[in-house]
Amino acid sequence: MFTCRDYEKMFGTKCHGCDFKIDAGDRFLEALGYSWHDTCFVCALCQINLEGKTFYSKKDKPLCKSHAFAPV
Repeated sequence: MFTCRDYEKMFGTKCHGCDFKIDAGDRFLEALGYSWHDTCFVCALCQINLEGKTFYSKKDKPLCKSHAFAPV
């Protein structure tokens, strides 16, 4: 038997950006094999929001077009 907290830890979806759970009704997206709150999917270097935009990745980190070839 699981408590609600145990169930959430084992099966709940967490945001790859902030590591908080994604609750029912939260806006989120899936990219790079992870789930992200829509506000957490940002360039790893300049923090510009990338939702709905072309993005690049390096070492599982999203990057904007301006930072696509910058070292991470």
